[in-house]
Amino acid sequence: MFINNGDHRDSVEPAGRRLLTLALLTVCLARGQFNPVAYSDQSDDPIANREYEIAEEMLMPAASVAELALSSLDDIKAHAATYCVTPSGFLMRTRRLNIVDTATGREYMATLREEFRSRPKQRASQPLAVNALRKYNSAEYSRSLLRQMDVGRLARSEINRVLFQNRRAVSLDDFRARL
Repeated sequence: MFINNGDHRDSVEPAGRRLLTLALLTVCLARGQFNPVAYSDQSDDPIANREYEIAEEMLMPAASVAELALSSLDDIKAHAATYCVTPSGFLMRTRRLNIVDTATGREYMATLREEFRSRPKQRASQPLAVNALRKYNSAEYSRSLLRQMDVGRLARSEINRVLFQNRRAVSLDDFRARL
């Protein structure tokens, strides 16, 4: 499974959306559905797909959601935070459970879209090469290769080739320190 590894504050892939994606991919895997998962948040209607229903139930159980007081968009946002999902994801769940009616759901979704569009955009910064490689290679894999180098089984040049992709700007000492 691959889930975007962007920053949680990233305007493209917030933490709640990744959590729902992880649940959805897990359900698809368990059900033998091996297809890419894509969902346009431009939709005003819940997806009619059993995998989405199961993933939603895992994260936002119907019995719990049905007990909530939901009289405003602020309530939707507050409960979304409680369940660690996006407000639009929580709104879709309430729509699927017929807790929020279609017209109100579309109004709330339009408001959420406008709020999202009008958020100040964070300028992406270029990560340090050492941090990018640390994330890409994984800490355990990197430590394992460094141990092999320390006991003399791998040459320093092999570490540079395998871990650093021959990037001369990356210092082995910096890399080791950041692990």
